[in-house]
This record gives sequence, structure tokens and C-alpha cells, in this order.
Amino acid sequence: MNRTTVSLLVAGVAGLMLATSAMATSAPPRSEVVRFGDLDLHTDAGINALYTRLRTASNEVCGAVGIRELTFYAAESACVERALSAAVANVHSPELSARHQRGASPARVARL
Repeated sequence: MNRTTVSLLVAGVAGLMLATSAMATSAPPRSEVVRFGDLDLHTDAGINALYTRLRTASNEVCGAVGIRELTFYAAESACVERALSAAVANVHSPELSARHQRGASPARVARL
């Protein structure tokens, strides 16, 4: 894998979509490529920018628009966390791994 890109691939999204649509059984797993060659991963700003990109891509890959059922929301949230954890691991950056272990930033929690 290129050290300036990471790919999120989530096979579990098919299971989530199956719960919402019978036609989703033939849907291929979704993926998203996140580029980060423009970031300096030795700085907090670079790590935070990459983490934001990875979280956004995880939401895109796993998201199902209009989920109103709690069980579907839980499945989507679990998918996002699995995708994000895998993407962080694929970058092989101790700084990014530490950022991931801290979880959502206080600013993000306050906005929720």
C-alpha cells in the first residue's frame, strides 16, 4: 500500500444494507481512498487532519442515509468504528494510533 494513501473497504456494509433493502444482496463492498501525501504526520495538525479525513471516509463507506431504527444505527456505528480502526492501523503511524485511542476530540463531542 502506498504510504500516502489508505483505502477503506467495508464488507460489513452489505449486511447493514441487507437489513434496509432486499436489493442490496448484490451490492459490492464499498471503499474509499484517502490521500494524505500533503500532510505532515509528525505534527498534531497533520495527524488531526488525517484522522478527520479517515473518520469522514468511514462515515461515507458505512453510512446509510435516513437510519431511524436504533439497531440499524448501532450497526452503522460499529461499521464506522471497524473501518476507522482498520484504516488507522494501515497507516502505521504511532502518532495517528495514539490520536485514535483518544477518540473524539472535545470540540467534536461538544458539537454533537
